[in-house]
Amino acid sequence: MNEKVQISIKSGKAYAHSLTDIVKTPNGDSLQTRYLYGPQLDALRQTLWPTTRTSWFGTSFGKAVNFLHFSDLHGDTINLAKIVALKAIAPAPLEVLFTGDMVNYNWESDSTFWETAGAGSFLVAIGNHDTYKGGNWYGATAAETYARYIAPYVSQWGVISQTNLCYYYKDWADKSLRLIVVDIMHWDATQASWFTTTLESARTAGYHVVVAGHSVGGNTDSGTRNCPFDTIGANRTRWENESYGKMNTAVPAAVQNFIDAGGVFVCYLCGHTHADLFRHLANYPSQLCVAVGDAGIDAHVGNNATSQLERVVGEKSEELYNLVSINTIRQTITIIRVGADRDTVGRHIGAVVYDYSAHQILNME
Repeated sequence: MNEKVQISIKSGKAYAHSLTDIVKTPNGDSLQTRYLYGPQLDALRQTLWPTTRTSWFGTSFGKAVNFLHFSDLHGDTINLAKIVALKAIAPAPLEVLFTGDMVNYNWESDSTFWETAGAGSFLVAIGNHDTYKGGNWYGATAAETYARYIAPYVSQWGVISQTNLCYYYKDWADKSLRLIVVDIMHWDATQASWFTTTLESARTAGYHVVVAGHSVGGNTDSGTRNCPFDTIGANRTRWENESYGKMNTAVPAAVQNFIDAGGVFVCYLCGHTHADLFRHLANYPSQLCVAVGDAGIDAHVGNNATSQLERVVGEKSEELYNLVSINTIRQTITIIRVGADRDTVGRHIGAVVYDYSAHQILNME
């Protein structure tokens, strides 16, 4: 796709921005869509979304289950405000899914900003920083964690959940899709049994399944090197060699049993890596992991939000999250990047369409 660009210069570096990321307000002023907060929102409401740069995503939007997926905010209230604003102008139902590390560093870090920002309707998975208490990554109990991050908001989510437990699921019956959110920080035999039962009931109902959690579902293969949504040089020690924050190996094993029994698995949606991943599990090649880089930026909140992608305040790369559209009829997942759209070697991270039945990429921009 030939793309006209404008070049802005900041700190001696050049950054390319698609002209389709510029919209006209009703009074004729040009406005970067990255500035989604502030008084311009009402003016943009009717003009922003038609400029979505991938027409095939626009066609799917409204016919699929659509998510705004972000992760690893680390207390970045500036970028959270932009996400809240973007949901407010979505033209079709848009679920916002956050996959953990809400707070900057530990249990003592502020979490009240979430409610203040108006993010209470966002689905939440628990991350390792969210439970880091008393010098122990697993220090906060499930009940404590539920009381802080789940209980104040869960009534807005439309999910099937249990008091004092930080895992749940949500169905879109008309789209035959089930989202299962696991709690990697409090995994035990009870959750393992619940997970297996929840997968099986999805299979018997004919629902396709997405599993969301903070980290990827185990060791991955070397990555999809032709796909810019898989960061070249991603630091594998960030998720494969750590002693904390790892998804229990029982999760992909149960998913494989679900697949072998005839269930349809879409993908994992996760974070933790502070890099984009688009790759399959090494031991389960039919299980795709999609990790989104960190929504927080270290310039806002300090080095707990250090990214494996270059991030610059005042540029598009200040933000980072994905729009994800899952079409269970076509059996496709479409992902569009909003914000930081250049990987570590300069490839454009635009959009990808993946056939989760045939396990192959259909289109990239």
